Formats: sequence, C-alpha cells, structure tokens
Amino acid sequence: MHAEASAVVEPFIGGMRLLATGVPGGYQKVGRGVVLNVIGLPSASTNTIHVLSPDAERDDAEAYADELAGAGLPFVVRERPGAPSWVGDLAAQRGLGRRADFPIMVMDEPTILTLTAGPRADVDSIVELDGDALDLLPRVAEAFALGNELPRGVYDALVGRRMVEQPGVAVYASLAGGAVTSVGIRLQVPGAVGVFGIATPPEHRRRGLGRAVTARILADGVREGATMAFLGASPMGFGIYQRLGFRVAERWIFHLPG
Repeated sequence: MHAEASAVVEPFIGGMRLLATGVPGGYQKVGRGVVLNVIGLPSASTNTIHVLSPDAERDDAEAYADELAGAGLPFVVRERPGAPSWVGDLAAQRGLGRRADFPIMVMDEPTILTLTAGPRADVDSIVELDGDALDLLPRVAEAFALGNELPRGVYDALVGRRMVEQPGVAVYASLAGGAVTSVGIRLQVPGAVGVFGIATPPEHRRRGLGRAVTARILADGVREGATMAFLGASPMGFGIYQRLGFRVAERWIFHLPG
C-alpha cells in the first residue's frame, strides 16, 4: 500500500458516495476498514463492500453482507492489496466465486489531456444533462444499459433526475444525428475528478466516442479545481485509459457472483 495508491482511496470512496446518494434509497456506510456502498440497482457491481485496510473488521463486512442479502440486493466485494486473508473466505461463503482484476488508475495532470483531446468530427456535440436536457434521460439510460450489455431499464435510476441534480455529479452524453452514442458521469470531489460509467452501445464503438466523453469530463473537472483524475477501469476501457495517459496506482481484487 504505497503512498500514491493510498492517496487515491479517499477520492475514490468519495466518488462512490456521490453515486450512491444520487439514487433514491442509495447510501454509504463506513466501518472499520470496510465501506459499504449501496446504489441499489439489480446489478451486483452497483452494491459493493470495499475492504480497504489490513486491520479491516470482518464483523463489519459480515454485517454489510447480511444487510444486502436481507434487502435482496446482489453485490460484489472489492479488496485492496494487503487486505486481511478472511476476505476470500467471506466472498466464497456469499457465493462470490469469481475473481477479477480491478485497476485503480490515476492521472496527475489532466490539464495535459484537455489541451490535446476533443470530440471527434462524427460527434455533433457532448452535452451535460441539466434542466434544459432532461428529455434525454431515457435515451441516456438506454445507452448506459446497452453499453454495459445489460437489459434496458437496469440503469434508469443511475442517470435519473436526482443524479443529474446531485451536487458534485454531472452526467454527459455524446450526440450524433439525434442518437445518444456514448455516456459518462463526472464525480467531483475535493481536488480530484472521477470518471465513471463511460459506456458506448456496440453499434457506436471504435469511433473514439468514449475517449471524447472522457476528455470532456476531465476538462470540466479541471475547471472545477481538480489536479488529479481517477477511475476504476473495466477490461474494455483499460487500454483506452492507458492511451489517454492514466496509469495504474493499485490493483484491487473484484469478487463477483458465479
């Protein structure tokens, strides 16, 4: 757990808190080295137990797992390097039999990218959803679901009106010919900007649209005072973020259902 990696944990967990509280019924709880983040959607990755320190308390993690199970919510466990050995046992007992790499990535000077990256020529515009663009919400939610290859409706609450109006959060959509072609969320925490939920429906991929939305998020984050950017990378997005200038600060373990 080196200093750079530790420095990104607080912004990352702060970003997760913004997401949770931007959804009706969502919340975050902080225990002893363990953080529960509940967005409350029927997708396991939206409900997460984070085990963050070597002295994390198993009792807290067990209580959070019971809470999620009692609410009928699927969930995942994320553990930092150096987390206690009981994490794997707890995950297995709760039916989280798959493990995946979860890179936490950072960029120290996002201003460099914002000066050199912008929308592609085949993007009509990238808009931040606000009171004048709420009519886009259903199409943005659909693009989120399709971009994550999940059924329509799964992410409706994640990009609903409450999230759009949540302080510290901004929802973006790239538009082309009236279609929502890529989406993403900016999480603004003190001194940093988080990139979350970049998703492009399959028919719009390989055109640089996710890169363009990411660049817009970073540019706006810098204008709001960020001097560092962070994200948790999916396998699909990892190479894109590397090419943008993000680097791995730490690799967490993702315990998934199955």
